[in-house]
Amino acid sequence: MREPVIDEFVVLIFNQPVLESLESPVSFEPEHINDLVEIQPNAKWQVFQNEEKGVAIAAGGALFLPVSHRQSNDTLGLVYVTASKKFKAALGPRLTGGTYRLVGLDAAAGNRGGGVLGYEQPLTHKLTFLADWYGGKNRLGYATAGVGVPLSAKNVLYVAYSFGNNGRGNNGLTIFFGRTF
Repeated sequence: MREPVIDEFVVLIFNQPVLESLESPVSFEPEHINDLVEIQPNAKWQVFQNEEKGVAIAAGGALFLPVSHRQSNDTLGLVYVTASKKFKAALGPRLTGGTYRLVGLDAAAGNRGGGVLGYEQPLTHKLTFLADWYGGKNRLGYATAGVGVPLSAKNVLYVAYSFGNNGRGNNGLTIFFGRTF
C-alpha cells in the first residue's frame, strides 16, 4: 500500500483589474465573494501505478479553508478520482481524466461535481506547460492553461490564465505556490 502524499498550498493574490478569478487549488471570485482568499490543504493516494506502461490511478480530497470573509463562507470539501497516462519520451506528455464531487456546497451555488481533464507537457526539465478543465457550473468550473516552474524538490510555482465555465465575466489570472510534504 502506498503512502498518501500530503500537499499544502499557500496562495498570493494580487487585487488587480486583470485578476477576476483564481482557480485550483484556490477559488477566488470577487464578483460573488468579495475577495475571498482560501488555503487548500489536500491529500492524494496513488491507488495504482504501472511505470512501465505509464498509467496511474489516484484518489484524493481537499479542503477549501477561507482565510478572509470566514463568517460568510463555509469550508468546502472536494473528493476526486483520476486516471492518467504518461507517454514515454524524455519530455513526454501526461493526459489525465476523472471526476470530482464537492461536499458542503450550498445547492444554490451550482453543480456539486463534474469531470476533470488535464494535460501536462514538459517543455524543459524546469518548465512545464499545464492545461486543465473542471466541468460544472460552480466555484471550480474553469479551463486553465499556463506554466509550472519547480523552485526546489518540494516547491513549485504556477502562473496561468483561467476561463470560467460561466462566461467571460469570471476569467482571470491564476498564481499559486505549492509545497509537498
